[in-house]
Amino acid sequence: MKRLILWAILLFGGISYAQSDDATLYWQEANITVLLPFTWTHYPQTSPDVETLTLAPSLASSPEFRPDGLLVVVFTRYNNPITPQQALRQAFQSLNLTQFQSIPRLDGTEAIGSGYSADGLLFGFGQARLLSDGTTLALVSRGLSQAQSSVISTFNMQSGSYAEGEDIFFNTREYGTLWGITVEAVLDAGALSAFALSPTQQLYVATANAGILVFEAQTGILRQRIPYKNDEPREVGSMTISNTALYVFDRFCACIETYREGAWQATEIEVQSLEAQLLVTPNDVLYLSDTAFTRTVDDSTDTANDELFALVYRIESGIQTSLFFEETLSVPPLLALDAGERLHTVNRDDGSVFIAEGVGFSELLTLPLPSGLVVESAIITSDNQWLVFPNGENIFRLSADGILIKEITLPFDVLYQGNYRHLLASQENIFLLSDDALSITSREVPLYRKGGYFLSANQRVVAEGFTGVGEQVWFFNALRNEPIVLSAVPDLDSPITLALRVISPDGNDLVIDTENNALNLSAESLIFNAPQEGLYVLVVSESGEAGTYSVGLSKPKTLEGESENRATLGILAPSLPVQRWQIEVQSGMSLSATLTPESGTLDPLLRLYNPQGTLVAENDDAEDGSLGFGAQLSDITLSFNGTYTLEVQQISGEGVYQLSIMLGN
Repeated sequence: MKRLILWAILLFGGISYAQSDDATLYWQEANITVLLPFTWTHYPQTSPDVETLTLAPSLASSPEFRPDGLLVVVFTRYNNPITPQQALRQAFQSLNLTQFQSIPRLDGTEAIGSGYSADGLLFGFGQARLLSDGTTLALVSRGLSQAQSSVISTFNMQSGSYAEGEDIFFNTREYGTLWGITVEAVLDAGALSAFALSPTQQLYVATANAGILVFEAQTGILRQRIPYKNDEPREVGSMTISNTALYVFDRFCACIETYREGAWQATEIEVQSLEAQLLVTPNDVLYLSDTAFTRTVDDSTDTANDELFALVYRIESGIQTSLFFEETLSVPPLLALDAGERLHTVNRDDGSVFIAEGVGFSELLTLPLPSGLVVESAIITSDNQWLVFPNGENIFRLSADGILIKEITLPFDVLYQGNYRHLLASQENIFLLSDDALSITSREVPLYRKGGYFLSANQRVVAEGFTGVGEQVWFFNALRNEPIVLSAVPDLDSPITLALRVISPDGNDLVIDTENNALNLSAESLIFNAPQEGLYVLVVSESGEAGTYSVGLSKPKTLEGESENRATLGILAPSLPVQRWQIEVQSGMSLSATLTPESGTLDPLLRLYNPQGTLVAENDDAEDGSLGFGAQLSDITLSFNGTYTLEVQQISGEGVYQLSIMLGN
C-alpha cells in the first residue's frame, strides 16, 4: 500500500488531464473550477462549515440513492480551522471508508492517503490541501476494491484539473454506465466471454483465467469468485443459471459443466458446435441449442453425404429429448424464455422467431430489423418485450408480436469501451458484455437524466441547431418560491417552431398557467414561481426544418451596495426579455431609478413592486429626453420594510442597459 500511495503522490505533482468530451464546471460555493467527466453529473451541498461537491455517473439520480459500488469523486471544503490530515480523515469517514491511513507533508499544507470500508469491498484514495483563503479542500475518489486502478486514475484526473479559477457558466452532461468493469480492472482475468443473471439479481461473469465473478447486479459489489474446476482456464461460450445450479458451456472440453451446492459436478453433456447456446428455467429445465449431422448414402455411387442441421435439446431430471425444426438451420439459434417460460428461438441470420410446440417448433414472427444485420443477442424481458442487439451500437425494443417500440442508442461512455456482443436485462437495467468490458445502463432513462446543458441565470445561450423534429434539454437550479422566467426564441431566418415544458425536481411535468402571462411575453416564454427547491429541467421541443435558437433563464438578483446610490449593468434580448433586481429598504424611504440603454437597439420598460408583489409604479419613456429610449421612476415613497423588486423588461430591440438607483430618507 505504501508503494501505491507514493505513486499517486508523484502523479499528483505533475498530472494534467484534458479531453474534448469533458466539460469544465465552476463550483460557485468554493470558487473551484473542476473538470467534469463527460457522462457524469454533480451534486453540490452546503452547510455552515462544510461545502461538498459530488461528481458521479448521471444515472445516480441523487447522492443519497447512489449505490455504494459506484465510482464517485467528492470535493469537500472545510471552512472551519482544520488541518489537511484532519480534513482528509473526515472526508474518508463521510464515504464509509473507516480503515484509513495518510501521509502528511512536513510543512502541514497537504496530506494524501488511502482507505477501505470496514468490509473491504470499497477502496478510496484522496488528498487534502490548504487553500489560499485559509480553508481546507479534500478530494477523495472512491469505488470498488477490485477496481483500484480505476479509482486512482479518476483521482489523478480530477487532482490535476481543479484550480481556484474563473467563472464558467455551464456544463454538458449525459447519462452513461451505472457501473462497469474492464479486463484491466480485474487482475489477470483474461477475456470476458459470457454472463448470466440469477433469479436473485446476482450477475455471474465468466473470465478466461479468474473463474466466474459474482456481482450484485444493482451496485457492482463483487461478492464471490468461483474458480473453475482444477483452477484451469476456460473459454466459456455460454452460461445460464437457475435457482439451484449454474451451467457453463466450455469450448475447451466441448462440454457442459454444472456448478451446484458449492462444487463442480461431473461432466455429462457433450456439445458439438462452438456456437451452442444454453438457457435454463428457474426450475432447472435446461435447453441447449446445438448442431448434429444426418448421413445419407447414395446406393448407386456408394458415397455418404453428411448434412449439418441445428436442433434444441431439452434436459430435465437427467432425461434428454430433442426438438427439431421443419426447415434446416445451419447455426444454433439464440434461446429466449417469455414470462410463461415458453421457449423461443431466434435465427441469427434473418431474425425469424420460432416457438416450441411438442417435439418441434412453429414459426411465430420475424423481427423487423435492418437488412444485413446478424443478431448477436436477443432476450424476452419480464414484461414480454423483445430486446434485440444486432450491431453493437443500437438495442431494438419490440413488442411481443414484433412491432418496433423504440431504438435505443447506446451512450458514449458505453460505446467507447469496446464491441459489445451479449445482452441481458433485469426489470431496471440493461447489461452488455464484450471481450474486454462489462457495462450496466438503465433500461428506461428518464428525460431529465438523459443529458443537456446547465443554464446560468441571466445569461443567454445560443443552442446547437435542431435537425428535424426533436427535443433538447436544459438544467437549472431554483429555490422554493423563486420567480423564474424561461425563454427560447428561434434565431432570425430559422424555420423552426418551439414549444417549452418544465420538469420539476420530482421528475413530474410542472403545470404552468400560460394564460396568466402578466408580462405579455411571447409564446416561447414560461413564467412561474418554483414550487420546490432543486434541479429543474427545461425541455425545448421543435418542429420544422433544421435551425438554431437562443435560450435564457431569468432569476432575481440582489442590487449590491451599501451606499444610497447604486448602479449595475444588465442585458435584455428576445431570449432574456426580463431581469429583476431586488433591494432591501426601510419603510418611509424614497427611491428614484434610472434605466439607460448603453448599446444596441433596446427600448426597455421599468417597474417597481413592493414586498407583497404589488405593482407600485412603472415607466416606459423617461421624461428626461436625454435618456433616449430609457425609463425613469422619481421620488417613489416606500411604504413597507423588506425587499422591493425593480423589473426591467424588453419592449423592443436588444442590448446592454445600466440601472441606477438613489435611496433617500
